[in-house]
Amino acid sequence: MHLLTTLALISSATASYPMLGWDAYTRFDMFTLRPGEITKQFSSYDRTNGNNDGYYGTYSCLYNSTDGRCVIADAKGPGEITSIWFTYESDSVVPIGDIRIELDSQMILQRDLESLVDGDIGAPFLWPLVGNTNDTNGGNVIKVPMPYSKSMIISTAHNPHYYHVVYRELPADADVKTFDLDDTALDALDTALGTRSESHTFTVKSGHSSRVSMISGSGVVTQLQLRVPEILGAPHVEDDGRAYGQGGWSSATFKLDPRNTQCQLTRRLDGTIGHQRAAVTVDGDDADLRLNPRLTAGKSTIDVKNTFISSDLDFNEFFYALHCKLNVTSDWELMDLLNVGPNNPHDEVAHEYEINGQTWSGVRHYLYGGDRIEQVARFLRLLSNLYLRLTFDGHTTVDGPIGSFFGSALGKFAVRSLMLSIDTLAENGAFTSWWPMPFNHSVAVELVNQAGQPLQGSIDLKWAPWASPPAPWGYFATQHHHAETKTGVLWNFLSETGQGVACGVTQAFRGAILPPNNTLDYLEGDLKVWTNRGGKTGPFDQATMLGTGTEDFYESGWYFTDAQDGTYGSTAVPFAMPLTGMEAHEYRELNCVGECVEASRLMLADSMNFDDGISFNIEHGPVNNDINANYETTAFYYHARD
Repeated sequence: MHLLTTLALISSATASYPMLGWDAYTRFDMFTLRPGEITKQFSSYDRTNGNNDGYYGTYSCLYNSTDGRCVIADAKGPGEITSIWFTYESDSVVPIGDIRIELDSQMILQRDLESLVDGDIGAPFLWPLVGNTNDTNGGNVIKVPMPYSKSMIISTAHNPHYYHVVYRELPADADVKTFDLDDTALDALDTALGTRSESHTFTVKSGHSSRVSMISGSGVVTQLQLRVPEILGAPHVEDDGRAYGQGGWSSATFKLDPRNTQCQLTRRLDGTIGHQRAAVTVDGDDADLRLNPRLTAGKSTIDVKNTFISSDLDFNEFFYALHCKLNVTSDWELMDLLNVGPNNPHDEVAHEYEINGQTWSGVRHYLYGGDRIEQVARFLRLLSNLYLRLTFDGHTTVDGPIGSFFGSALGKFAVRSLMLSIDTLAENGAFTSWWPMPFNHSVAVELVNQAGQPLQGSIDLKWAPWASPPAPWGYFATQHHHAETKTGVLWNFLSETGQGVACGVTQAFRGAILPPNNTLDYLEGDLKVWTNRGGKTGPFDQATMLGTGTEDFYESGWYFTDAQDGTYGSTAVPFAMPLTGMEAHEYRELNCVGECVEASRLMLADSMNFDDGISFNIEHGPVNNDINANYETTAFYYHARD
């Protein structure tokens, strides 16, 4: 189920210009090309191309206003603010004070920044369109799209140190309706994706390919789902959670499809603590984790309560998943997830989570299925050697390994984002993509097996026919790269010529540096993007987007850590927001020699239109790409074809 089913949005268009305002989160028509538009970024990057990207605040203020405020963004002409990110202290942006947003010479918003990212000021600035350091491991984000017709200025009361403001510079004749703060975005988002289905099972020998699905007609693929039972969930777990003892209990509300025929709950626990037992009730009725169908039939929500019975220490909980079947022969479908713990207060609020008699909260690192760790390692190669190949109207535009495509190349770790999902808690949990993929007359899906063993599985497509396509539009495409980085050379996410729209990236970082050196120094690399140069780079100061650090691009902070447990930099707990996440963190485990990270950034409202090519890159290391690691990336984009 879509992560944003926890979020209410409106579906009304804000203007005749494509992909403005809430359209980015309701229409998902990123494939519509936007000639003449450029996505740009204001940031605190070091103007000398060094590594002083905000720590001292040297370059953070464009200028100071007459009332002494720090102006961080100032643009003229029609446009849209699409993404704002800050980090200051690892657990707070309180020292920044308030943020002021002026659109078309009118002050739209002036509020305390910490309250804004905490979600305290109300709609439309609610989680997960805003997030604080707990939500993003050190970053603070504002993802509410704010269009303007003539000008925008953003300022803060005090020097903010690290920040990014991503905005779209629209053609001069673009029809734009200025952002309205009273448009509180409280209508429900319809996430029923697709109107037709194609389902196929496959067997593919090693060294062979299998064409498993074809569609004839015209329309948009709205969901692609792959299941490969040989790929097991990664055994490493680093997570935050809570616990309670004798007399304690917890409760939460979960969403589900009322068409369900059978449902089950899964609890992630620390299995090193024995004899954990609790009494489970659903809507007040006694239950087991495999729920009696009468308890869920026809329901869209259920209230679940766990009451302590016994344990060697405590009853702990880190994660709950609700899976259901929609018919007796179907696979388990993920309905809802609750991530428990001090790093997930907004997730807890969204699920009305309560705990009574809490005895512990914090972070633990442990293993699941110790008897199958060798088996997991053996099958880990499947993520890198089973290739997904997609062909639209005779154009093969996707050809890369499934691990990187779905956002988890290091292992089968949980992925939860608006466009990608990996279910690690159900048996044969699905790899799912919701990227919209338009076509004029045909779609072919092919799996290429380079894994050294035969594989079986299933693939399902949902697609919606269209009466007439928008004009102009581009085909869904990816570029996959996997190699050792090279000293002095940028890492390229995407290099393309012609016309298109870039929409995000997944990245696996495999570091080999060991203590006493800083094992994550490769994260000092900055984002660098050039558009409309035929896909080529150019002078540093002519880039359209310049960043302040790698984890900053992924809208986190401080090497993917916060101070939730009282100290900075002590651990990196995976997190999931609709448009960004850190899916995995490993330290000298499985195939990770040093310290490894998996991260993703989806760019919808802040997608990057290009009329004459794009070069989308990131550095590795603080100076001249001087810290090397093994990088694997998949960039997502739409590209015009003849």
